[in-house]
Amino acid sequence: MHKMQVHGERAPESKYLESPLCPVCMKWFWTVHRLRMHLSYVPRNGKVNKCFYELSRSTLGQQEPGGNERYVIPSSLQGMRLDAISVEGPQKPLLRAVDDDLRRVEEDLNKVNAKLAIYPDPEDVDLTLVETISRRFTTCTADLLHDGGQPDDLVVGWSKCMQCLCDDYDEHVVEVLFVEWGQNILPEIAVLADEAFGGAIADEAFYDLAKDLDCFDLVAHRDLLLSRRRHLSAACEGDVPEVPHRPVRRAPLFHRGSNKSLHGVTRLYMDEDGWEKSCREMEWVDAPPERHFPFYRTPAGRRCFFILHLFAGRRRLGDYHDELLRFASTEEFDVKVLSFDTAIHQQLGDLSANSASWSKIAALVKGGYISGAIAGPPCETFTEARNHIPEGVTEEERKRWPRPLRDAAAPWGLDHLTCREMRQLKVGSGFALQMLWIFAMLLAMGGHMLMEHPAPPKDPKRVSIFRLLRRVSWLARVYEDVSMLANIC
Repeated sequence: MHKMQVHGERAPESKYLESPLCPVCMKWFWTVHRLRMHLSYVPRNGKVNKCFYELSRSTLGQQEPGGNERYVIPSSLQGMRLDAISVEGPQKPLLRAVDDDLRRVEEDLNKVNAKLAIYPDPEDVDLTLVETISRRFTTCTADLLHDGGQPDDLVVGWSKCMQCLCDDYDEHVVEVLFVEWGQNILPEIAVLADEAFGGAIADEAFYDLAKDLDCFDLVAHRDLLLSRRRHLSAACEGDVPEVPHRPVRRAPLFHRGSNKSLHGVTRLYMDEDGWEKSCREMEWVDAPPERHFPFYRTPAGRRCFFILHLFAGRRRLGDYHDELLRFASTEEFDVKVLSFDTAIHQQLGDLSANSASWSKIAALVKGGYISGAIAGPPCETFTEARNHIPEGVTEEERKRWPRPLRDAAAPWGLDHLTCREMRQLKVGSGFALQMLWIFAMLLAMGGHMLMEHPAPPKDPKRVSIFRLLRRVSWLARVYEDVSMLANIC
């Protein structure tokens, strides 16, 4: 009542209270208040309330809250114990909100495809015509960039070129081929013409001109609708979540028959201090500016890429460091690799958060000097092997076998660990957070990262460092677009 009157917050079940009838299990609860209690109930096993889950996926709660009809218990039944009774029906069909959104997306997609039907497919255009138009735009661009042209000069030059081509060819064909040329050929021409600023100038000019073209706008809108359709289709087939919509009350705060209260203990990285909740709810405010792949030039003028190899192990033939140098020896660029590990040097290879080496690495990453990073942080606290005990192990050996320290619900540590396990957990969590920080910073600076770690287990209840990326809402969306899992064993 306080939250509703003072803060304007209502219980999540309030928007589904049309009558005392639960439209999922078809039971009559006599009063709306008892139906609210039914929907807010969380089973003792901590699973999801299935009735509330089905209603939350439907379109039933999309109307404004309030205005429910008042239901009064008949006077002849008042004062009696009234159990919920089953209703024969007919059952009201529950239309899922995701199905309704998917239908609207399909309608919009059909409209966009109908508008795109007037534009030819680039694959169907005559190859001679494609080469002719591409050569005209390429020549125009190279001349303007060679003369120091700016984005406005490129836009004017391309516009005149398109106007001349439209006099000889169909304007829809010219428009489609210009977009294809700008997306596939222009970046290479711009870099060759001016390696320092050509790419940025050409990209800016191409966007300024292409955004006003109907073809470009329709294709971008179609790609957006296709992406949304994929997400909605995946949501239609999604499994029932493991976490209920209300927190599970594990035990009372007071012992029965005693005046001694039970005080909770705030634990590191758990939700009592709001740390994980703040990470989950973190959102983009200002997206980082688009950066080019970082590199620098040697005095001889060759491009050089700076690569960090963290937790590299002892240097050996065929490792990442050796293979990268061997690869660059036959290319038109150089690669500088810095490998860090205590097996290489006890002090300089120390990557703990308070070490001198880590402070230098953090400064290089923040400054945008690092092109990429390869990391293989310690995985003994994450590994699936802790959940597997070989056959034939005695009971005494089973007690000494390393036990799991994490799971998907508690990725930063389980309860009731020993002091030795807590120290091991602290080191593993610290290195994992440092690598996630490197991942996020390189993402913002235009670099790339390769992380070597055990693959996510098939059991979704098991922990994985790659699943931690999905626990942060703003990082999860980026991670899904730029990540790729590969088996390197």
